[in-house]
Amino acid sequence: MTISSDERSSTVLAGRFVAVEEAVDRALGRIPPEVRSDIADHLTTVSQRLTHGVDQTVVALVGGTGSGKSSLFNAITGIDFADVGVERPTTSRPIACVWGENADPLLDRLGIDEDCRYQRESELDIGTQDEFRGLVLVDVPDHDSIAEEHREYVDTIVPLADVLIWVLDPQKYADAAVHRRYLQQLHGHERSLMAVLNKLDTVPEVAVTSLLADVGRLLTSDGLKNVPVRGVSTKTGEGVLGLRDVLAQLAQSRSAAAVRAAADLHAAAELLSPTLGTSEPVREDLPIAAAAALVAESAEVAKKESAVRQALTSAKSEEELPHIPDNSDDEEASNAADAPIDTDLIDLAKERITDKAGANMPELWQKAIVEAPPASPDLARELNGALRAVPLPTPPRGLRLARTIFSSLFLALAGLSAVWTLWVWLGPNDFAQPPAWKVPMVDDWLAPANLERLAVPVAALIISLIILVIGHVVFTYQLRVVRDRRIHEYGDGLRAAAASLVGERIVGPVTEVFRDHKAVREAIARAGEALSGSRAADVMEDQDVVLATPDSEAS
Repeated sequence: MTISSDERSSTVLAGRFVAVEEAVDRALGRIPPEVRSDIADHLTTVSQRLTHGVDQTVVALVGGTGSGKSSLFNAITGIDFADVGVERPTTSRPIACVWGENADPLLDRLGIDEDCRYQRESELDIGTQDEFRGLVLVDVPDHDSIAEEHREYVDTIVPLADVLIWVLDPQKYADAAVHRRYLQQLHGHERSLMAVLNKLDTVPEVAVTSLLADVGRLLTSDGLKNVPVRGVSTKTGEGVLGLRDVLAQLAQSRSAAAVRAAADLHAAAELLSPTLGTSEPVREDLPIAAAAALVAESAEVAKKESAVRQALTSAKSEEELPHIPDNSDDEEASNAADAPIDTDLIDLAKERITDKAGANMPELWQKAIVEAPPASPDLARELNGALRAVPLPTPPRGLRLARTIFSSLFLALAGLSAVWTLWVWLGPNDFAQPPAWKVPMVDDWLAPANLERLAVPVAALIISLIILVIGHVVFTYQLRVVRDRRIHEYGDGLRAAAASLVGERIVGPVTEVFRDHKAVREAIARAGEALSGSRAADVMEDQDVVLATPDSEAS
């Protein structure tokens, strides 16, 4: 099944609308209140238009008193439905002519009374008005009417119509009031705007081209570039058929409604755009390590590590090590492990992160970044809990036991050797004599005193003492190595807890603001992309109509 271009445009537009609406929700507190109100108005207009669908194209004839709107309305519809005033030409109420399916929900939204609605196709029109099916033509009250309700209706219909045909009088087309109050406010809606200079029969033929060019110049000065300008005369019929063809093609394309809604969506995006930065900082560019070091310093991690190191030297179990109490709010502490957390340093750590993160962000987004992390006292309590959760190092009980057993064994051997030496030395010469082994060096040392018989027990004593000393040195070294490793692991755990707090509770909320900013920025970028569909200028160019603009006149 082939999907029509208007269905595709409607689907794309609906997707963009949802994206922009979600973006506005994300950025709500970061949009100035005055901008927020204008954005809401545009989004409401788009939402209402999408609710009624884009199968019907609303074309509004707008102009001042005496511009000939009603006459042009009658000429386009081919009926005398719009009353043409005599004493003071004016349209008192909006009138709508509908081709095709029932458009009552849409007309209700446009505020058109039931007795001012006309269904153009009748049994006599069968087959003659097919090209206009889907067109809703509205004759709007004069914008310069003395009746306040007329001007209010003009203000209402201008943002709701899919295509605005601004009908101008050759004598009043340069009226500053209409340009200032209406036309200049339509910047961004050029795709949905046409200008028609009526009553060409009152203009000398030689002046028509320059007059149309001057209208184009004024529109350009209003910020409305490439708006098609066409001349007609309802009295002679000049240009009316061509204008009908333009409206017929707009109706057949059935995308003018989507294009106009897209223009409103784009306008909302343009209002939102100045409240955003051009990009978001990269997480890797944030001074996370420096902030983590400050947070660790705030809890005096180094002192806590040193206190545990000293206690671990003699502690027999974890209970004898200094624990970190739940006293993050205490102002005084009895030892290094009990030291309270310095919230000023936590403030400084947050400031390091938020200053870098918000450096190139607009003011309200900077404020959101600063407010994203929790308050410093709350972070201090969380940090205290995280540090307390770090397991204390385990005293090296096994290695100490091994040293004790070893020392006891060889100390006992040394003692027995000493007793044996004394026994042999002081006892009878024939009692408990040791083996007559030759012990190098010891024999030579004892020979002058004729104590060679003591060589073996003395050697045993010396060897026991040497092994005892060497073993003590080795075990002491190993205990120091194990202690330092476990203390280092404990200190790393404390610093990791501080770094984790920075990553999750400071950097995390800040990067969430980044994600919101990126989502908003990308949504408005999509909203600003051109939406496929026909506009007045496209249709007129397809008809090979020469538009009068300052550039065309110059050429």
